[in-house]
This record gives sequence, C-alpha cells and structure tokens, in this order.
Amino acid sequence: MCFVDDLMIFYGAEVGMISLIENCIDQFWLVSSLSPNHDNNNMFLCGVEYNTKIWLLDVIDYKEGKLLVRYLGVPLITTKLTSPDCLILVDRVMAKAKSLMNCTLSYAGKIELIKSILFTI
Repeated sequence: MCFVDDLMIFYGAEVGMISLIENCIDQFWLVSSLSPNHDNNNMFLCGVEYNTKIWLLDVIDYKEGKLLVRYLGVPLITTKLTSPDCLILVDRVMAKAKSLMNCTLSYAGKIELIKSILFTI
C-alpha cells in the first residue's frame, strides 16, 4: 500500500521473504534514487512467535512498530479485543444516552435518538 510518503509492505514471516523485500527496496533505490529512511522504518508483526520476531527485527534492522490506529473509537490491534479496548466507545455511548434521559421524548423517540447517536459514533 502506498501513501504520499509512506509504503506498507505485507508479507509472510519467512526467511526467503525478508531477502526478497530487501532486494525489492534496493532495486527501487537504484531506479529512483530514493532511499528509505532507516530511522523511520517500522515492522508490525502479527501472529509471530517471540523468537521469530526477534530474529526478523534483527535481520532487517527495523524497529517494532505499534498500531496506533483507531476505527470507530476502537483501537486496531493484532490480538482479540478485550473489554478495556472497547471502554472508550462504551463510555461515549453511555454519556450520550445519559444526556437523553432528561428530555421529554417518548420511549420510542428516545430509542430512535439513541440509534441515530450510535450510528454517528
């Protein structure tokens, strides 16, 4: 995936893939004269054993990156979501719902209003 000044490469954690990725980056550098900034290179690992992870980070000389992305208020992480991960979203919904308890709408009206709030969040 390419963005304005970022490149994300997805691959399997295998010995051959590491050398292939490095070769492709070297070829890109030769063709374009654009070299990667090794200070900003990160590797995001998912479902990889600890020993393999340490080996991969050492071989390719990248830092391990952390996913700091949120979608709908919930963090995108490589493991199963836990209750604390969703707490921010639940708190937002509860705060909106509590503010509606004092309004003079009917029960059905409050339900529709809560549905619209959930849809926008």
